[in-house]
Amino acid sequence: MEAGFTAFGREFASEIARSAERAAVMRLMIAEGSHFPALLPTSSADRPTQRGLAARLAALDERGLLEVPDPDEAAEFLGLLVTGRVNNRSWYGAVHLDDAEIDRLVAGGVRIFLRAYARPAE
Repeated sequence: MEAGFTAFGREFASEIARSAERAAVMRLMIAEGSHFPALLPTSSADRPTQRGLAARLAALDERGLLEVPDPDEAAEFLGLLVTGRVNNRSWYGAVHLDDAEIDRLVAGGVRIFLRAYARPAE
């Protein structure tokens, strides 16, 4: 399961780190969001990727592979853990990160996620 989460995280984080358009929009939204609050997402309904991830995590819970009492929260944490440090280290895409650095950052996030949501051994 760790390998699957890591592959997902690597793809997700790499897309984020390498999209110049996304980086520009994110930096603009951070700088100007308070002036245009209607542009900022306010609920999980505005986050289709997070909703899809929550559904997958809920399915893993139902199969007994993870313990996920709140799939929406778990999806948010997984997203943050696999992309947060990539965003911070790359200054939201302004600084290039090589594949090895992205892999290292993502792998750490996945390890933390699995420590939090792995089903306890019986």
